[in-house]
Amino acid sequence: GRADKSAQTNGYGNGFAYTISNPMVPTIESVYSIMHDNKVFSKFFALCQTPEDVLDALDVNIEVDPEDGTEINNPSARNKYYIFDPNSSGLPCYAVNEEGKLAKVADDTNIRFFSNYRYTIYIPTNDAMDEAFAKGLPTWDDIKHLLQLDLDEDERESLDEEEEHARKIKGKAMAATIINFVKYHFQDNSVYSEPLAMNPIAYETGTMDSKTGIYFKLTTSRESDGTIKVTDRTGNSCTTNPSLTNFIARDYITNDPSGSKAVVETNILSSSSAVIHGLNGVLNYKELTGGRYDSDWKTLAKALHIASHRLTTFIHRNSR
Repeated sequence: GRADKSAQTNGYGNGFAYTISNPMVPTIESVYSIMHDNKVFSKFFALCQTPEDVLDALDVNIEVDPEDGTEINNPSARNKYYIFDPNSSGLPCYAVNEEGKLAKVADDTNIRFFSNYRYTIYIPTNDAMDEAFAKGLPTWDDIKHLLQLDLDEDERESLDEEEEHARKIKGKAMAATIINFVKYHFQDNSVYSEPLAMNPIAYETGTMDSKTGIYFKLTTSRESDGTIKVTDRTGNSCTTNPSLTNFIARDYITNDPSGSKAVVETNILSSSSAVIHGLNGVLNYKELTGGRYDSDWKTLAKALHIASHRLTTFIHRNSR
């Protein structure tokens, strides 16, 4: 039923009150579960999953000053290489396995740099990712191959100290490229696909300019048919795929990490919301040298510059 609380009948405007048959329940789908369940996002999803053995081999806690080459031990540096928080107290992800049974896929499903806010995530389709890979965008497997982690120990080439140092710097440059590429597709504020035109608005992303300490922006607009147009810092524009829009996600932080602790009751401590859209292209926060990503580590000096690019902890929120 509907109770009329409009100004026409009551003298004051308070809209209408509706009786509904069931309570309105927020989504329990996380960003992780949506990426996992939609195979058209699988290649971007793979970049979001940082391999522990790669971080171990790169000694990511050792940071190098690009100006004088000074090495600094920073125990917290490792965390900056994760998209999904390995220590999150979020909800686990479940999926139906090959035997047709519901099974846990992962425990650590929260986005590491979300913080009680609303976000938009633009995920390039697999076809769009293939185009980027053809231009030298690295994968974690590429870094494993560089470090010879795909070989048995007795099959790996022995390098001297200088060669090993150069290889690690190159590997860190490739890892930083992956993380900053992924985080540039995460935007402050939620923009939904709906049949309402929206003029271009610049939003901050998760990737920071190391020189200025300011988060790089992208520009978002919307057509009257609901198509979202996203323009990156290079002037390249991509549009959303109509069949891959408005996936609603919420990352919860609870007092019971992944159900691993015996607590009397599980409480939600905080949460972040996100809307996810499939994109027909990729977004870049800087121009590609010679049209290729891998130009950034062709020399040790270039690799050192990229490896030292600031990897941030949280997305900055410029408005609430």
